[in-house]
Amino acid sequence: MTDLPPASNQATDSDAAEPRRSSSAPPQLRSAISRALSRRKAELQSQTSAEQVPVDPAIEPSVVAEPAAPNPMRQERYRVAASRAISRQRPSSEPQQANNGATSRGRDRTRTRLRPPTLPNQPLPKLPVEPPVRRELPPAVVAALQPESLPAPEIQRPPLWVAFVAGLGWTAMLVWIFFGGLSPQSGLWVRSLFGIASLGLGLTTWLPVQWALRLPALTWRGTVGWAVIFWVLAFVPAPTTTIAAGLPDLPIYLLFLSGVFLASNALVLPLVYVWGIRRYHNRAQRFDVRRSHRQAAEAGIFCSLCVLLAAMNIFEPVTVLLLIAILVLSEMVILSLQAK
Repeated sequence: MTDLPPASNQATDSDAAEPRRSSSAPPQLRSAISRALSRRKAELQSQTSAEQVPVDPAIEPSVVAEPAAPNPMRQERYRVAASRAISRQRPSSEPQQANNGATSRGRDRTRTRLRPPTLPNQPLPKLPVEPPVRRELPPAVVAALQPESLPAPEIQRPPLWVAFVAGLGWTAMLVWIFFGGLSPQSGLWVRSLFGIASLGLGLTTWLPVQWALRLPALTWRGTVGWAVIFWVLAFVPAPTTTIAAGLPDLPIYLLFLSGVFLASNALVLPLVYVWGIRRYHNRAQRFDVRRSHRQAAEAGIFCSLCVLLAAMNIFEPVTVLLLIAILVLSEMVILSLQAK
């Protein structure tokens, strides 16, 4: 077994540049690799020769083309930066410069790069000032926004002959009920005539009051309530038992109680509304229709409960005083909550 000669540690440039050729490589690949190596060697030799050529000072310099014009946007930025630097050097801007910190100055500089070019300080032309056009709002919108600015609703007085006709109608109706011989056995034409008379009396009485005070839901409450009371008194037989006994007299009691509630509500509502106008000085409290309706409803509940206590045979002064105290305290609590 023979020893192989040791490989040399230093290799030539040709051996380092040329890759290891394999006996199994095709001839076309070998020729392509050799052509590429030769071209690379030629390029390296041309570069080294160009670097080694000395520069002769006697050679005239070649004509160089003029540089391209600078960017207009960049010139504008330089001009803006120069103008701002000059403005910072003025005495008027010294306090402002002392107050600003390093971070704010850097922020201002970055912002000035993005801002458009500044214009010289010139007074702007004054444009003609047109007077503002005032548009009138609907009364409902004005009432919602400024309720105090609207004039107080006027209380209109109906003609005196309407009151005279209503008084005659009420007198005739009461005389007809108590002395007209009306009973549950009355005929259909008598009942129809009585219903028409009750409807006409209600419209003649309550419609002018609603028109004068501008109170909604007054006419139908007064007309229906008093018509129910007159009808029960004229054509419905009197109950034979108390309300606690139940049927068959319970529907009669309930019908009469509903009529008493509506009639007393319609009777008290104008009085409470006029009392509020005279009692309160604030406009929002004087013409508060909801307060008037609530107090009238409390009066109707009081009258209905009094009739109910009389039907149950427990109508006494103590119970009446308790009802009055409960209703008055509840109204005071509601008024105090609204004041808050």
